Amino acid sequence: LARPWIGQLQVDRGSARLRYLVLHDGVLYAQSDRAMVHAVDAETGATLWVRQIGRPTHPSLTPGLGADLLAVVNGSRLYVVNRFNGDSLLETELLGAPGAGPALSRRRAYIPMLNGMMFAHRVEPLTDPMKELGKIPPNLTAEERAELEAERRKDIRLNQEYVRPLAAQSYGRATVQPLVTTQTDAQEFVTWATERGYLYTGMVDLRDPDGVKLQYRLETQGPIVSQAAFLPADPKIVGSSGTIFTASRDGYVYALSEKTGETVWRYSCGEAIVERPALIFPRVFVTTQL
Repeated sequence: LARPWIGQLQVDRGSARLRYLVLHDGVLYAQSDRAMVHAVDAETGATLWVRQIGRPTHPSLTPGLGADLLAVVNGSRLYVVNRFNGDSLLETELLGAPGAGPALSRRRAYIPMLNGMMFAHRVEPLTDPMKELGKIPPNLTAEERAELEAERRKDIRLNQEYVRPLAAQSYGRATVQPLVTTQTDAQEFVTWATERGYLYTGMVDLRDPDGVKLQYRLETQGPIVSQAAFLPADPKIVGSSGTIFTASRDGYVYALSEKTGETVWRYSCGEAIVERPALIFPRVFVTTQL
């Protein structure tokens, strides 16, 4: 093995420790237990930006990443920043005690609570006025497109109008980061688990959002303590469904149809499973606790 690079994060080794590492779109986001977030180019090791997101004396949960945004739950507050440069975009109070870090869709941050509630906070970017008015020339060169994209990434803004979060109730403590699965112009789906052994899938109708509508739930015989994995539907097959993979302390791995919640298959590993299934199509890899 050859080591391509090595780097040191700006962490006070006397009082802080590295807590979370999240890889997204070629960037490694490292978060310390003192609320410092470092964005590092995963190929070169170059530091892209460093920001303190939240209060260092409050606990931070696993960051959530989206196309343009990074979201952090620190204490009982949600912070949303531009993931390309770390600029602060939104800060809001949560409606309860969070159980895990957020999951981001293009329009919402989904946050599970210790009492089993799932809240969906709006984090909707403002529309680019040039694009809205159709003033972006259609025949741009690759360099011009790259320049426009760099400018767009630098100037991302969110709608600051307060909208009460959408909500859904689940049974048990929700202490696992949720997962946004399918997103369309009309709907978006999110799946989350509880320590009572339930996996829930909810849907938000973007044309008339009035809540996170529960679609179905899977009941297992043990707590689910790891995030689910998702295989999108095959776009070449009309009407095909995505597949959700989850694992439980009951020793089983479950594959569910995203559309209907039907169990496509389940497999017994013989020992408790506490880590997320790793999907490398067409295989699913799972490690047991023992």
